[in-house]
Formats: sequence, C-alpha cells, structure tokens
Amino acid sequence: MKLTTLFERLYSKIYIAIVEDGERIEVATEIFAKKQNSEESVESFSSFDEAKDYILDTISDSPYYYISLLNSSKDQGALPTCDKLKMRDFADVSLSTNVCIDEKWVLYSSTASLKVIEKKHMAYGLDYIFSPFTILHDFFKDKIKEVLGLYVLVQNESLSIAVFSSSKLEFALHVATDSDSIALMDSSSDIESDFEISEDIDDSLDEEEFGILDDIEALDEMDSLDDIETLDDIDNIESFEDFTEDSDEVSVQEPKEQEQSIEGFNLDFHRFSIIQDALKTFYKDEIYENSFIEAVFIADSVGVSKDLKNYLEEELFVTPIVRGIDLAKELLKLSKEEVLNAS
Repeated sequence: MKLTTLFERLYSKIYIAIVEDGERIEVATEIFAKKQNSEESVESFSSFDEAKDYILDTISDSPYYYISLLNSSKDQGALPTCDKLKMRDFADVSLSTNVCIDEKWVLYSSTASLKVIEKKHMAYGLDYIFSPFTILHDFFKDKIKEVLGLYVLVQNESLSIAVFSSSKLEFALHVATDSDSIALMDSSSDIESDFEISEDIDDSLDEEEFGILDDIEALDEMDSLDDIETLDDIDNIESFEDFTEDSDEVSVQEPKEQEQSIEGFNLDFHRFSIIQDALKTFYKDEIYENSFIEAVFIADSVGVSKDLKNYLEEELFVTPIVRGIDLAKELLKLSKEEVLNAS
C-alpha cells in the first residue's frame, strides 16, 4: 500500500467551493470522513475575512483538501476556436491565460486578474478556478448537445451569455452588471441623449428661422415612436372590478417594497438589454456562424423576475426555460469531478 493512500485513509478529504458575487460570498463544503457518509453544507458571508477564517478552520484538521473558485473577474470570456491565429479575429487574448475545451473552443481570462485572485486567496491556496462558461456548459449539457440555443448565467453582478450548437460554442460574452457598470452605461446613454436633443433644437431653430418646417415631415418623425420598446405588463394589473366603493381595505404597497420592485424591474430590463445587444452582435457580425436561436435557457442564481422571461419571449418568439442554480454546489460538483479525473 502506498504511503499516500494510507494517509488518505487516516484523514478526511475536504472539498471547498467559493462563489463571490457582489457583497455576498458563499462557501460550499463537503467532507468525506473515514468510513462515514459525506457531510455537505453551504454558508454565506458578508465579508471576505469571515469567509477566509471559516475556510481555514474547516481545513485545519486535514492536509487533504481541494479548494475551487468561480472566476468573477470582468476581463474574461470564451471564443469559438482554439486556433491562436483565429482567436485574433474575435479578441485580443495576448495578455490572457487560455484553456482549450474539447479542441473546439477556448476559455480566457486576464493573466493579471488571475494573479490578483491567487494572491487574495494565498492563505489556503486555490486548486481550481472555474469559468462561468464552464458552469453553463455543464449545467445545460443535456440541452447543448441537441439544439442551437442561447444560454445565460445570471448572477447578481454579471451575465454570462453563450450560444451553443451541438456542444460547440458559437458565441460568448461576459458582462458586468454591478452598480458601477450600470451607472457608467446609463451616463453614457445620457450623454448621447443630450447630444441628440441639442442637435434637434439646432435643427428646429434653423427650420423656424427660414420658415421651412413641413408638417408632413413632423408627422413622419412621430412614426419613429413605434421603434421604442413597449412593456406589456397591463395583464399583471388587477382587474378594476376588484375595487368597489364598498371596499373597506385597499392594498397599499409599502415604500420599501415599491423601491425593491422598481429596482428589480430596472435590473431585469438592463439584463434584457445586454442580452438583446449580444444577439445583435451575433446575428450581424460576419465572423460568427450565426443561425436563428431555437431555444433559450437561463441558469438563475439570483431569482430573476418573470419580466426578464417575458422580454426574451417577445424578442425571440420562444419561451425561455429558467432553471434555478446553486452556484456553490455546482462548483463543488465540478471540483470533485476534476479530482476524480486526475487520480
């Protein structure tokens, strides 16, 4: 019997998975004790120091532990080729660490960001850093083999968007949706809107000055209102017949609940807008082998509202399938598979 095998029998084997998503840090652990069933748990922390202390305490009783992390850096993604020359057509990955998957597509992440991550977790060390696209590929592996579909992983502060056809990646995009990123995009939109308004004012002044304002042209401009996205949420409003003069009680939403509802609505519409823009790129950019999306699958780790599903259904004319996902447990499963395959 090998000495390492003997020690493995003497000590517990510990698997730990870390998911950092905004202010929330989730740590999943599974401990395989001597001749006992495994014990699995998931803990949430509001600070990194708390999570670090918990991890160090968990691994203190055994030298056999494996720690994995879900990559949350902004500068990462996936490309539909492993050919280094062809990669340049899609993105500049010269400063990235790349991993080829099935000799068909590649995962990449900024090497500098990975070093920052490793330094942050140096107290215990990381064995595996998984990409969100690895999670997507594994979570929907039963669907990816069958149809050309849009696959989306929703986290609190990011969206990972991919198009797979017969297990092959066709398109991918990872986008931050944290408050700073949203504010930056909103401010950019405001600047563009202000510029357009300024141009409109200048044009109208010129037309009025020379008396050439054409009423028919003004009516034509109003037709452009049809291009504005509309929200068909009227069905969600309670019937007016439910409110009678004899009613003694009227349901009033608390201000805090209203604010949370509005924030959720805005965030899901923002997510939809990102997905919509990603699809436009996929369809219009000639570097992608684009085809019409046959199905939409969402891995939901945050509890998105039905609005996001409705928006996508109206845009793509397919009913999205939403699956809840526990990212920490999913990561734990992947790390166990990696250890098993390496042994």
